[in-house]
Amino acid sequence: MAEKHTISVLVENHFGVLARVSSLISARAFNIDSLTVSTT
Repeated sequence: MAEKHTISVLVENHFGVLARVSSLISARAFNIDSLTVSTT
């Protein structure tokens, strides 16, 4: 069974930030099973 990890990231609400974060994760061949986005 594959290992599962949880990553928490807090970023400013700017255009393209979510795309950049998800690109960093996928560039390392990690799969994103779920994603939660909200304001703080």
